[in-house]
Amino acid sequence: WEGVTIPQLLERSAARHPQKTALVCGELRLSYSDLVTGSRRLACGFLDAGIRALDRVVLQLPNGPEFVLAYFALTRIGAIPVTALRAHRHSEIRHFLKASGATAYVIPDRIGNFDYRDMAHEVRNDAPALRHVFVAGEPGPGQIDLRAMIAAAMPDEAVAAALAGHDPNPAEVTTMLLSGGTTSLSKLIPRTHDDYVLNARLCGRAGGFDEDTVFMAILPLGHNYNLASPGMLGTFYYGGTVVLAASGDAAEVFSLVQRERVTVIDPKSLSGLTAD
Repeated sequence: WEGVTIPQLLERSAARHPQKTALVCGELRLSYSDLVTGSRRLACGFLDAGIRALDRVVLQLPNGPEFVLAYFALTRIGAIPVTALRAHRHSEIRHFLKASGATAYVIPDRIGNFDYRDMAHEVRNDAPALRHVFVAGEPGPGQIDLRAMIAAAMPDEAVAAALAGHDPNPAEVTTMLLSGGTTSLSKLIPRTHDDYVLNARLCGRAGGFDEDTVFMAILPLGHNYNLASPGMLGTFYYGGTVVLAASGDAAEVFSLVQRERVTVIDPKSLSGLTAD
């Protein structure tokens, strides 16, 4: 263990090459500096909303810049993302909210013909600890606009002052992953900053990750594999680039492989390091 937190993992790579592209989503490209600055400002927004260290926050966003920024923002203030998947519906979300004691829930407005805002409203009475619903898109009544929080301008000096005293402990829980749920509703699996940074580092090493690695996330970022085995965190640990695929459509995926020069790794190199 290095005594390094999840946000410090990102900040170290940003210090080495701040202007390098860290994240690609469609035509959007964010540098390491962009990710650090954006996530720190969003962390201040979460603090303003009342989110504090060790608060559990169910994070149910599709692959996109909002997921990446929200994940690093929450972990920057020591809050604990509970990584729900976009396919989860009322019964699973009620379970995650109640089992974790979540104080906040982060969702898209709608995907296809399903409205996550309505679901958030419908499950709220069964989750007494839930205080805030953040929406990446058009918020419903009583909900908070996540994209407006991301876009809010804030001087670097004000950000540093707001975050002073809110540094997470590397030994504390940083993320709650979901078990497979094959025998019942998924259980919550706690991961600390210490062990999850180690997980990302060793899986990235086994996969041969370095600063030239371009990792494409096709499965949800909330999955352990795409989050840190080696996934997004393993890529950021070594200073590579994460490309987000909008879907698993073969034509789109292979066009991204060609356009972004995605790294191809041997799955056997990760054997034994992760259950995924």
